[in-house]
Amino acid sequence: MKAVKTGDPAADETQLGPVSSKEQLHTLCEQVAKSVEGGANLICGGKPSGVGQYFPPTVLANCKPGTPANEDELFQPVAFIIKAKDYEDAMRIANESRYGPRGGIFWTDEDRVVKLARDHFDTGMIRINSFGAVDPNMPFGGVKDSG
Repeated sequence: MKAVKTGDPAADETQLGPVSSKEQLHTLCEQVAKSVEGGANLICGGKPSGVGQYFPPTVLANCKPGTPANEDELFQPVAFIIKAKDYEDAMRIANESRYGPRGGIFWTDEDRVVKLARDHFDTGMIRINSFGAVDPNMPFGGVKDSG
């Protein structure tokens, strides 16, 4: 994440452009700061960089309930890590969210992953052992307050 190049979206070397507005940049700064104040560990990023509305890729670990990283949709280049005890705990954590646009499950036992995704994961789009943008062969949309 530290190596991702932010900048002008028209430049060939740019991998991540600016956030959508000054208001969104302000909101993102507040969400990250409140998450850190609430106990999350800032691994990288976390503060606006350069001139304009650029926010670096950010990773927050050990995100706690009640913080924006755990409770909100950030819509920005922020990854957050929430530890689970086992797959049942992971499904509980994921499904507690009031949002559900899309999700992903990474695991070596693909048969178990498909069963978890089908039977237990309460989200719109689901990726298995991959991530990425919306895929035209997948249904589009979310559930709950995303949907």
